[in-house]
Parts: sequence; C-alpha cells; structure tokens
Amino acid sequence: MLNQQSITKRKPSSHQTIKINKEKEMRENIVKAIEVYLSRSCYSSHPDGRFDNAKRWYPSASEERFCCDDIRPPSRAYPSSLNKHCRSIKHIAALYDVDETILRRVARKVAKGVSTIEAVNDAMK
Repeated sequence: MLNQQSITKRKPSSHQTIKINKEKEMRENIVKAIEVYLSRSCYSSHPDGRFDNAKRWYPSASEERFCCDDIRPPSRAYPSSLNKHCRSIKHIAALYDVDETILRRVARKVAKGVSTIEAVNDAMK
C-alpha cells in the first residue's frame, strides 16, 4: 500500500529543466518569428536596411543572414531583390533561429484562422 510520502512530487532534474527551458524559448521564438513574418508579408513592418541613391535596398548587418548570400545583389533592374527575400519565411526562420518547416506549418495554420499559440503547439508535436 502506498503511503503519503511515496506520492510526493519530485523536482525535475537540471537536465529536464534545461530541456523545458529550451523548448519554451523555441516556442517564444516561433511566436515572435510568425508575428514578424505576418507583418512583413503585408508590408506593415519592414526589414532593417537602407536605400542608396539608385533606390536599391540593402539589409543592415543585423538583418543579414547566411540565406541572403544566394540572393542576387540589388541592381537598377532589380532594386528590391534582397528586400523581398528579407520578408520570406526562409529569412525570418534564419533571423529567429527556428526551423523553417515548423514556421511554414504555423503560417499555414494561422492563415486558416487558427490562433498563433494553438498553431505553434500543433506544429511542435
């Protein structure tokens, strides 16, 4: 027969605590990333960068990531190539250090009207 002392809850180990904290941090980053993606995709917010005299847009050092290396440099013919890329899921996933696939899943669910938190919880399963 179990006594009251054997039923007491144990504290999580430090390894479990670290894992819980990392998962919580990842969820928070995904929520931030999806908010930024949605606002950038409808042009209500803008990536950090500058325009030159020929109206070509360049990302700032804090905005630039490894994924930007594959994008054509801005030219007079294509002045917003990097600006458009910096609004993409691929770039925002790199910016917030989250998995691009998970971010795409969340974006699809949010577009269908699911709340952000619910979409993140479903995508993290």
